[in-house]
Amino acid sequence: MAQKLQQQLKEVGSKLETPPSTKDALIKLLKQAVACLSELDQSPSASMLESMKPFLNAIVKPEFLKHQDRDVKLLVATCVCEITRITAPEAPYDDDVLKDIFQLIVGTFSGLSDTSGSSFGRRVVILETLAKYRSCVVMLDLECDDLVNEMFSTFLAVARDDHPESVLSSMEKIMVVLLEESEDVREDLLSIILSALGRNKNDINMAARRLAYECCTAVCSKT
Repeated sequence: MAQKLQQQLKEVGSKLETPPSTKDALIKLLKQAVACLSELDQSPSASMLESMKPFLNAIVKPEFLKHQDRDVKLLVATCVCEITRITAPEAPYDDDVLKDIFQLIVGTFSGLSDTSGSSFGRRVVILETLAKYRSCVVMLDLECDDLVNEMFSTFLAVARDDHPESVLSSMEKIMVVLLEESEDVREDLLSIILSALGRNKNDINMAARRLAYECCTAVCSKT
């Protein structure tokens, strides 16, 4: 099984070096990559990592991380999110690439508002992976303050009362761990959180208020 995965990842990486010319062919290739990566546990063997190298290098090329097609972007985000899980706690890339990776990942969360969309399940997997393996904490090391703000704003904007509990709890876990691991909670981030608790905010649902409340609790526990 391991040898088969190694060979598949090696082949996918090789093919991505010169990407397919059509969107359908590229999506098919990226789906193969996602399927392979999802089979891998954390801390793979040295031989597996060696086989993954062509893929690890190819998937973070600007042409993929900054791809304009929505479907391609989501699959690339899924791949890089899996990579951060597999290689944790080691950082698989340098800081500049990691910043682009988290920019891409955070960008997928706006689609969580569409619970009936065909891509909802894939977005949830990215969210849950980020929460479970706490890879979001790397954003603090990279000083991605604006991106953290964007993610908090997105979660508070897209949270729905009819979201599955796993979605809301994953959002909450990410937000709380970022607050707990921050040396100081910035005023601009605090303003974003408090805005969801405003008395006159009739457009704020209970799910968003819950997230904001748990964030406030985390902030208070730091003082």
